[in-house]
Amino acid sequence: MSIIFLDIDGVLVTMNSVSPFVFDPKCVKKLNVILKETDADIVVSSTWRVIEPIERLIKKFKVEGVEGRIISITPVLNGDDNSRGNEIAKWIQENNFKGKFIVIDDDSDIEPFEKVWVQTTWENGLTDSNVEQAIHLLKG
Repeated sequence: MSIIFLDIDGVLVTMNSVSPFVFDPKCVKKLNVILKETDADIVVSSTWRVIEPIERLIKKFKVEGVEGRIISITPVLNGDDNSRGNEIAKWIQENNFKGKFIVIDDDSDIEPFEKVWVQTTWENGLTDSNVEQAIHLLKG
């Protein structure tokens, strides 16, 4: 089993999105390529998980055309431990996850997972080179 820890803003929602709540269709297509090629599942690590219950996130992804499966969200940590990397580490620990994973995110607070980080930007979201990197990391 492979996992994509997925951010939304700066990955699927970009400056090219028609609104802050609509996924960029080009980025959705690129994510779908990764999902199809790797058969990975999604764990939402985005701050969207704080305001949207997982059921609504699942529905939103489906409406926006994402063809993958959301299986979980990362926990929300408070205080000094609330970095994205610590939240991902906590999810891995709580779920005793031993498989391959990547982090797709435009933010850099993903320590200690830099080696599996597919870095996007708010301007572009997922790019072709991100797709290649993600597939390589999950399949290589």
